[in-house]
Amino acid sequence: MNGRSSVANGSSLETLAHLLTEKSSQASEHITLWHVLDGHGFDMGCFLACWRVWISQSEKDQRLFYTACLDTPSAIHAWLPDWVSDPILGSRAQLLARHWWGLLPGTHRLVFDEGRIQLTLHVGQGDRLQALCDRPFDAIHAAQGSGRMVHPHASTGDLQKLARLCRFGTRLVWQRTASPEQPWVPGRPWVQEGPEDPDPEWCVAVYRPSWPVGRSWRQGVPVERRQAVVIGAGLAGSAAAWSLAQRGWHVDVVDAGDTPALGASGLPAGLFAPHVTSDDSPLSQLSRDGVRATRSRAEQLLKRGAEWAPSGVLEHHVETARSLPLSDDEIGGHRWLHDWSQEAKAEQLKASGLDNRRGLWHASAGWIRPSALVRAQLQHHRIHFRGGLRVHSLTRGSGVWYLWDANHQQILEAPVVVLAAGYAVRQLMATLPLPGFELPFHALRGQVTYGPLDALAAPAAARRPPWPVNGHGSFLSGIPDERGRLFWIVGSTFEREMPEPILKETDQYANLERLGTLLPPLEDAFNPAALAVQAWAGVRCTVPDRLPAVGALDPIHYPGLHILTGLGARGLTLSVLCGEVLAAQIEGEPWPTHTRLAKKLLVSRFVRSTNPS
Repeated sequence: MNGRSSVANGSSLETLAHLLTEKSSQASEHITLWHVLDGHGFDMGCFLACWRVWISQSEKDQRLFYTACLDTPSAIHAWLPDWVSDPILGSRAQLLARHWWGLLPGTHRLVFDEGRIQLTLHVGQGDRLQALCDRPFDAIHAAQGSGRMVHPHASTGDLQKLARLCRFGTRLVWQRTASPEQPWVPGRPWVQEGPEDPDPEWCVAVYRPSWPVGRSWRQGVPVERRQAVVIGAGLAGSAAAWSLAQRGWHVDVVDAGDTPALGASGLPAGLFAPHVTSDDSPLSQLSRDGVRATRSRAEQLLKRGAEWAPSGVLEHHVETARSLPLSDDEIGGHRWLHDWSQEAKAEQLKASGLDNRRGLWHASAGWIRPSALVRAQLQHHRIHFRGGLRVHSLTRGSGVWYLWDANHQQILEAPVVVLAAGYAVRQLMATLPLPGFELPFHALRGQVTYGPLDALAAPAAARRPPWPVNGHGSFLSGIPDERGRLFWIVGSTFEREMPEPILKETDQYANLERLGTLLPPLEDAFNPAALAVQAWAGVRCTVPDRLPAVGALDPIHYPGLHILTGLGARGLTLSVLCGEVLAAQIEGEPWPTHTRLAKKLLVSRFVRSTNPS
């Protein structure tokens, strides 16, 4: 890993960045993405220079994916002083440093410049690069030191491994001063590129084998028109629409409601937080990636303090304690796990009124007003919201999907359709023209109780914790509504197999009873009759394995039909990540999370065993 680039001067870095990001003549006339591998581990100067060149020379819907494998990410703190003072790259170095947190072993996606720069870090997984990548690299920055798989003087076996990461035309770039001898001989699949008088510092070779490239790479959805219809204008639908629109798609979002976020996403306020299990289950790992993605989107689109806040969340161990997944969280000299979750400190528990109790402190967590996130995502200039339209059925013909209302009147048509209407996806699936799949979607009704903060008696207001608390339901307070009035909210109840968002008075008392268990100092402070509390209810869609259902339903029988639902009670934590997974599958991009985790989200996991012949 080389933080201060092996290239000392800016002009040389600029040349390197151009060589790595220049779209080849073999590329399509208008590419949507370019994939670069850093063979040095992570050369910070190279990344910063590629970032700058890409933004200055590429169109807004073109994305640079920069992949690096790090043994430990801690060394960046030693590199930063050099780069922060750099007159050209310093501002980007500072921005990178603000995103450089929580880098546990695994895969992390850091997003910059409205998604145009996607940095994928595989921490502690360098020996598994081939298994992690199912999308080829367009350019590779070859390492200089011996023993690296992507070193141009590597062994024949290592070069064969490298070839498995390439497509026809992949460009390999390395520094001539460090590798003066000519590594290429006639008959090898790498062809030297450049003028007769080559660049004095850089060598370039292109992968051009005389045989077909053997590996079958994951492909995007072949469509003539980059146009999609998303059914559902909640967290799932708006996330899917925004992720596609950012990639150049024109998206119509259809919803039965006249305005967005009238379903389960109409919750007055909610939490995004990591899920913790002692074995660090796939849901726990995905929740961390989801928190990072949600925070990044909120920072880009929402007003901090008014529509969201990275407040941290205290999880009270009401019944049983949750164990942290790592017994030794010292990784590379930095406690990366503490950026996510750690045992709550005595002063944090005391400030929450939970003296002599136990809990976890989730430093990366916070609150969001879901409707604000939904509206902000739908305001993208390539998204058109169409409210008051209830889709009753779907049919396919001539390479497009047709959407029909209950009176058999056509609403819209598009080559790609995303079903993101929560539990209502189940009804839409039943209308499909081919044999339907029995997807295990279930309804989960939840009701919250809330009220204005200024209606609380002074003693109750004084006993409020300074941050949200969860663990037996959740309690948030001091959240501003659209008019700026502060409110508190507690809940939610859970009623399974109830598809209607009806309000129940008994749930109001149940929520406040749960609050007394979650925060005993507030047990007598919230009286429904005295406070004139309000209620809100919504129906969420759940899946038995507790993971969302995302992606193509069945490309053979239902080409162009995709799903994003099953977020359950974790819509704020997982919806943005799931929208990116959906778009990555449609575009054929590198996954925004670990490959193994992305595949666990795909709705096709339910289709394989019931696929009609």
